[in-house]
Amino acid sequence: MRQSEVKKLSQSNYERRIETFNKKNHDYADEDALSNFKRIAAICKHWGIDVTTPDGCADYLVVLKLDRYFNLKRQGKTPDNEPLEDTFVIDLPNYIDLSWALQVEKENET
Repeated sequence: MRQSEVKKLSQSNYERRIETFNKKNHDYADEDALSNFKRIAAICKHWGIDVTTPDGCADYLVVLKLDRYFNLKRQGKTPDNEPLEDTFVIDLPNYIDLSWALQVEKENET
């Protein structure tokens, strides 16, 4: 591949990443572009969610989806990245089911 083609491909990838960043940042953050990470870290610490365990990872994803919803609601925004219906009907229930399955698996191992 020619250098000019690699540059063009890289530029296209960068533009796609920035577009996705802008959409997700709109949904997850406020004026502080890193606010969602800070809120979720505080919640995980407060609730004792250990993301080094499988069930902790699933719990983290539940918190992540809830944080997105409450961030949008608090700021009176409509989503840019994906509809709230996807969060409530697909993502959140799936992560809750997976978290529960991991809890059941852990209980059955003991």
